[in-house]
Amino acid sequence: MLDEKDLQAIAGLITKSESKILTEMDKRTAKSESKILTEMDKRITKSENLMLDELDRTRSILEDEMKAVKKNMDELSQYYRITKLEGDNTTLLLKMITKLEKEVEDLKQKIA
Repeated sequence: MLDEKDLQAIAGLITKSESKILTEMDKRTAKSESKILTEMDKRITKSENLMLDELDRTRSILEDEMKAVKKNMDELSQYYRITKLEGDNTTLLLKMITKLEKEVEDLKQKIA
């Protein structure tokens, strides 16, 4: 049978083996964590780039639409100015016609 000394030696060997196993497990765990973190960083970077590309594409589309709206607004503004000038001209012509009609009426009265 084993005596106390032998049992302690076996316990010491087991403890050393456990220690080596735990150290190896810690190394492997650290290596796995490093790989996982590296892969996550790559995927996060890829996702960020995709989102930035989509934002840039959306910005370009919206800028084009804004240019079209501005062009339409400029055309409407020109149309409004033209319409206002035509209205002013019509008012002036009506005043001139009214004035001429009055002068013609005055001349008719002087002749008669």
